[in-house]
Amino acid sequence: MRKTIFYMHSLQVIKMNKLKTIKSAQKTNKGFTLVEILLAISILGIVVAMFTGIIIHTFNIVGPSSQRMSAKQMAELNLRQIARYARGAIDISDIENEIIIDNNETEKVIEFDVENNVITKNGRVLIHNIADFNIESINYNTYTITIKKCILENCDNLEENDLIERKTQIQIRN
Repeated sequence: MRKTIFYMHSLQVIKMNKLKTIKSAQKTNKGFTLVEILLAISILGIVVAMFTGIIIHTFNIVGPSSQRMSAKQMAELNLRQIARYARGAIDISDIENEIIIDNNETEKVIEFDVENNVITKNGRVLIHNIADFNIESINYNTYTITIKKCILENCDNLEENDLIERKTQIQIRN
């Protein structure tokens, strides 16, 4: 009987030791509390909100900037195209938004249509989105060509910063 009591006492001691070990393990292996998790999520939300604002602002700048760059390139190409026609002319006369480029073979009329914001060649649209077009005579064979191109598709109600202006000087080749 003594052996049985000793044995039972030993089992109780072992069980108590195991319970103490489990309890001490639970005390040292604390997890995160609900308050800590909520605090971490709120800080993360604030940081994400700050970076989202910066990224959105960056994309808002890129769109108009690329649109302006594209309009500048198109204005340069359009100006070169008009200058090429004008350089080959025998005579250029400006009559009410009309530039008549009289080549040896045929007469070509380059006209600025104010209502439709286009430049036409012999009645067909050559260049669109033009707010202003002008050719000024400097001397007998030298002219200044000025183009103001709209950045937006619609040239109505524009401010000065919505236009791209390009100029070039040409000499007629006789």
